[in-house]
Amino acid sequence: KFVRNIELRKDLLFSIHDEIQQEKKNLFMEEINRLENQDLLMTIDEIERRVGTDKKFKDNLPDIINFMKEEKARDVLYYIDEDIKEEVMYSINDNKRISLESKLLAKRIEQTKLADLASLYEAKPVEIALDEIGNTEEYTFEELGLIYKNLSILKSAEILSKIDEDNFIQEVFNAIRREEQLSREEESITNEISKSIQFITEYNKKIDDLVTVYEKMSPDKVAKIVEKMMTNNNKVTALEINSEPVYEISDASIIIDVLSRMRNKTMSNIMNNMESDKASMLTQMLARP
Repeated sequence: KFVRNIELRKDLLFSIHDEIQQEKKNLFMEEINRLENQDLLMTIDEIERRVGTDKKFKDNLPDIINFMKEEKARDVLYYIDEDIKEEVMYSINDNKRISLESKLLAKRIEQTKLADLASLYEAKPVEIALDEIGNTEEYTFEELGLIYKNLSILKSAEILSKIDEDNFIQEVFNAIRREEQLSREEESITNEISKSIQFITEYNKKIDDLVTVYEKMSPDKVAKIVEKMMTNNNKVTALEINSEPVYEISDASIIIDVLSRMRNKTMSNIMNNMESDKASMLTQMLARP
């Protein structure tokens, strides 16, 4: 009876041990699922915070990353603190490390490709860029966020000022801000882009109003105004970004913008009333890209 009781007690202890181990495993998997399913930025922030304060969590982190879905694990490792990333990559098994390194390289290549595309769009006319990155036909919002983030603020504003859909612009801004947060950038360029869009939109509206006014005037009167304004490059106003003027407006730029939006017939009547040398100069100014 005594021996039997000992055996029963052993069985009970083994059973309790198994239950405890299973409960630990369940809690471990629940934590992985939670980290996996919550927002990427929240997951990274939590991991970085807990690694510095919770030794047990720090020791378990390689296993957590190992059991995560690879897409989420890749994104976590791509943006997380470099020291944490290196420690995790060193601690996980070889097969998993090779797989994750391959996915990290692919993501790096994709982001570099989008940054290079931004350089191409920087040099393209606004209308062409608008057709390609002014919608989601070719790129996702996440990809557009990276492209616009790598464009100059002025170019981004020139393109987005042509778009009437506020929801589209807001989604692009959200994508830019998310990438900035993941990259730990303290200030967002979206504020400057928004300010620039407002400036350019207001300027374009005033130019359109001037076009309407000038088309109602006699060509000889407009010709005199054009001859006077086209040679004056003194700054009237300017768009400033980070206290630096990036888009200066002068009499010459105003009149060129007005004339470039006029009908061809109206333009020809105006130029017929101008002196030949000034008409020639105006032609060259209008032909500039």
